[in-house]
Amino acid sequence: MVAVAAAAALTAVGPAGPAAAPAGAAVVAGTSRAGMPGQVTCANVTSAPATTPATERQSAARRPVIFVHGWTADGNALRCAGDVLTRQVGNQIQPFYFDYHRDATAWAGDAAVSGRLATYIKAVSAAYYREGGDGKVLLVGHSMGGLAALYASASAGPAIGGVVTFDTPYLGSPFGNSGLAGFLQGLHQHGVNAPPPGGDAQVCLAEHENGAPLASACHYDLPPYLPVSVPITQIAGSITVRRTFAGIHLYDLPFGSDGIVSESSSHGYLQIKRKAAWPRGERVSMATDSCTVDSDTIDTAVTVAGWTGSLLGGFAAGAGQIFADNNALDGLLSGHLTPGLIAYLGAITLAAPCSHTHVYTDQSALNQATAAIKADLEQLRPATSVVDLAPVDQAGYAVAGWTVKPELSPEGVSCQLDGQAPDAAPDAVSGNIYYCSPSAASADTCWRA
Repeated sequence: MVAVAAAAALTAVGPAGPAAAPAGAAVVAGTSRAGMPGQVTCANVTSAPATTPATERQSAARRPVIFVHGWTADGNALRCAGDVLTRQVGNQIQPFYFDYHRDATAWAGDAAVSGRLATYIKAVSAAYYREGGDGKVLLVGHSMGGLAALYASASAGPAIGGVVTFDTPYLGSPFGNSGLAGFLQGLHQHGVNAPPPGGDAQVCLAEHENGAPLASACHYDLPPYLPVSVPITQIAGSITVRRTFAGIHLYDLPFGSDGIVSESSSHGYLQIKRKAAWPRGERVSMATDSCTVDSDTIDTAVTVAGWTGSLLGGFAAGAGQIFADNNALDGLLSGHLTPGLIAYLGAITLAAPCSHTHVYTDQSALNQATAAIKADLEQLRPATSVVDLAPVDQAGYAVAGWTVKPELSPEGVSCQLDGQAPDAAPDAVSGNIYYCSPSAASADTCWRA
């Protein structure tokens, strides 16, 4: 009876039978540096994390892009993404990596994070300007790195030319300030990118919406919007679990989450504040990196992580699977964290290529970021401006700021060639303005006396 109930209920949420991959979805095939399907292959980074010097390899021909990591990570976390994006945009950018790992568990609004980031943005911008660039830099942030970019924009906004975020919790996370400190600590110990319990990052991560302030225990204001001239692209990971039994597909369970942050929160930049306060004229884009992971892959991830003997392992693998599915569905429908939903979110964070800890090395998400950066580069490219000049008034006299130089040639000026009517000057916007070469080839404009 339990198995039948689970299948019937889940069919109402996710269609039974093989689900077609959404356009642009990550393909669960191939091999990554960590052996995870769908991810790019990058060399392992072994150097000590450090912020890239603001003057390093600056050139007017390559726009600086500052990569800002997330919770419990460091400046090396986004180097793989930076390498791939640099290559995919045709080497038009120069990556810079901002490292704040010693303060990574503070809230994004803390001066140790966003204050230092603002100073760094301005330093990179100034170095770029000295090399002949326009001073505008792009930002790519993961998780809290995206929120840090918003807070930093309060003082560094004029230097920012565009922002791209991966799985940034604009509207918080169900794990923020939720009383699940022990679970979060367990995730942290198993390499899952989540803030440790008790600190500002975990407390301020509580869910909020419709312009509501951050949690009462959080002593920070909501992050500000970017200047209206700055485009922002929000990329969200969204995981679907494909439940199989003995090789037979039973049903799909769409979580609408990357395991830590919901898709709606990762797309919630505008909803940080009430609709009346939304910026007017700003270009806000959303993209979803969707991926599907089968239950066998989840079981393997749980085993590798050492969760098999734990409560989470019992929910996510083995005989507890059907109960976990029902319990997780209850949580999804009610909007509350249930034991089954907690177990699943933790497991898919480890197992899925578009999860919170893997999205920035998932090829699908990197392709979306590439498109966003190319659009930002094009918007910042100087445009050719056309200016109409009117140096002479209707009576033929020079207007203020212009001088008429008499032609001193003894032959005088002729605007006719071989007796033909004179040609209009190529820059003329009205009649009676002529092209008088060769007798007045040096003149900017000729007109009848």
